[in-house]
Amino acid sequence: KVECLTVDACQGAEFDYVLISPVRSNGRKAIGFVADSRRVNVAISRAKRMCIIFGDRRTM
Repeated sequence: KVECLTVDACQGAEFDYVLISPVRSNGRKAIGFVADSRRVNVAISRAKRMCIIFGDRRTM
């Protein structure tokens, strides 16, 4: 089963594997949740076995 969730939607949940894509596509060039260390912590701490982060290294 694969779920695609926002950082806010997955708060309080756990998953065996988590894939995180901080890719942004907007006119404001805002970086979204990556700018907030607490939300980044929520994202990476949802994984029980493995967390993979992929995207543009300059953005991260």
